[in-house]
Amino acid sequence: MTGMNRRQIGGRLAAFSALGAGLLTPGLAAAQSAKTLNGAGATFPAVLYSKWSEEYLKATGLQINYQAIGSGGGIKAHQDQTADFGATDGPMNDAQLKDAKGGATLHIPMTLGAVVPTYNLPKITQPLIFTGDVLANIFLGKIEKWNDARLKELNPGVTLPNEDIIVVHRSDGSGTTFCWTDYLSSVSAEWKEKVGFANSVNWPTGLGGQGNAGVAGEVKNNEYSIGYVELAYARQNKLGFGSVKNSSGNIIAPSLASVTAAAAGALKTMTDDLRVSIVNPAGAAAYPIATFTWILAYRQQRDASKGRALADYLFWCITEGQKFCADLDYAPLPKAMLPLAFAKIESMNAQGEALLASGSSLPRQTGLVNNGDGTETASYGDGTTDKRPVSMTIVDTAAAAGSFGTLLAAAQAAGLVDALSGSGPITVFAPTDSAFEKLGNDTIAALLEDKEKLASVLTYHVVKGSVLAKDVVKLSTATTLQGSDVKIDAKAAVRINDATVTKADIQCSNGVIHVIDTVLIPA
Repeated sequence: MTGMNRRQIGGRLAAFSALGAGLLTPGLAAAQSAKTLNGAGATFPAVLYSKWSEEYLKATGLQINYQAIGSGGGIKAHQDQTADFGATDGPMNDAQLKDAKGGATLHIPMTLGAVVPTYNLPKITQPLIFTGDVLANIFLGKIEKWNDARLKELNPGVTLPNEDIIVVHRSDGSGTTFCWTDYLSSVSAEWKEKVGFANSVNWPTGLGGQGNAGVAGEVKNNEYSIGYVELAYARQNKLGFGSVKNSSGNIIAPSLASVTAAAAGALKTMTDDLRVSIVNPAGAAAYPIATFTWILAYRQQRDASKGRALADYLFWCITEGQKFCADLDYAPLPKAMLPLAFAKIESMNAQGEALLASGSSLPRQTGLVNNGDGTETASYGDGTTDKRPVSMTIVDTAAAAGSFGTLLAAAQAAGLVDALSGSGPITVFAPTDSAFEKLGNDTIAALLEDKEKLASVLTYHVVKGSVLAKDVVKLSTATTLQGSDVKIDAKAAVRINDATVTKADIQCSNGVIHVIDTVLIPA
């Protein structure tokens, strides 16, 4: 960081004047009549918002005054129109949206972060391991000692003290609390029934702290305590923080990579209003307690000049501003999500007049390649790339590869494209164009004319489930969707009937492709 370290930023978190962040189109600063914007809300992203505002002031002269009062306060300020924008880590519920005085509310995602179990255990230096059930029982007051057998089992080799656990939680309405209790509700039926999840809950036990900074302070000042804060606050205060077992049974440390992995599934289930929970997601590498954080803005702005300034600032945040995320322990928005956020910003208007500066646009995606290992790489017109968990289906992957044109044409003719693009999972033994050429033009033409026989041949190449090479080699036969079995021989190269697997394990969002050099014909 330039001119200010993270500790200095941390000192501003209770309330600060966040001073501008960004690079806009030439001449925009002069065109804006608004000189100041006032925002209030979440403490979770306050470190980042401070940096953004500092940078934006340098570029445009627009001052952003942001009060980090908690998500509950941010929602109230938005509802009552006492701030130009609100900020929250827990999306507004339907009742809160109904009470918003300015009409339709936009949830515009800004960044992602991890909420971590943070603790103060003298003399213990290695990170502790927790499960959701253990965390729920600690915060229910049912696990009272640090040397409880359940904690000792998770942390062999660690000498846990025979000391009472002091629980610390938020005392204010908080999106961080929403994320934490949302997670506990997803892993503990007892927690869900007795406490539930919200920005503010009736805590069964513990001390209260105001904001992320307040909880971090209470944990720092009380030996043998445990609380929950955004990752940056634990690091700034040099507090211990734990790893958590995820839904796949893996022990995952909070990091940019594991938070990004948690967000990957969100795009598949994202609602139009962008309100989404990403706690306890599927994914072997996903950290289970993570959240988006949102700016709250009205679609219909009552002050055109301030609305214009806000729209331009938010556009900067989701573009230029993202480069500041990682150094401050926040995960940048997935690039595939940027068009969704951009559409919300672009919809902001005053009396029907669009507010976002003319010419504002995102880099165009120019290419998408399945890497075959469960990831894909998107290329953009500005020269950047984005490696991310795969979203490409089997059909998408085959089309992008360029060597399965005949297979795709046959699938289209047989009416099987939708089936191969469905949720699956399925395994496809995919013959290349060269494999089809072995059949000869007359045979291919005859198949394309006989849809029933064509469908029989194509489904003879498909097996239910995601069967990777390590599983294929253990089999001698596999039943296809056509109903007949294929023979598998893995003594040398893997052979499916008379075909050789030339490339295995091309992982797709709905299954896996194994490339073969010969078309399989059922008996």
